Amino acid sequence: MKFVAIVLLIFSFLKSIYYGIYEIKEKENKPAGITVFFLAILGLIFPITLLLLLY
Repeated sequence: MKFVAIVLLIFSFLKSIYYGIYEIKEKENKPAGITVFFLAILGLIFPITLLLLLY
């Protein structure tokens, strides 16, 4: 079950990365794009480590 959650986290990470690229390229909003990248990486690493360590 935790591997299903990890796969969903990876899909949401990819969606966030694509949105960060959209913010940088299309809307020319670099601070928002960089922030989305940072939050996407944080949102991928933190939950996966908790899933693997605690469950």
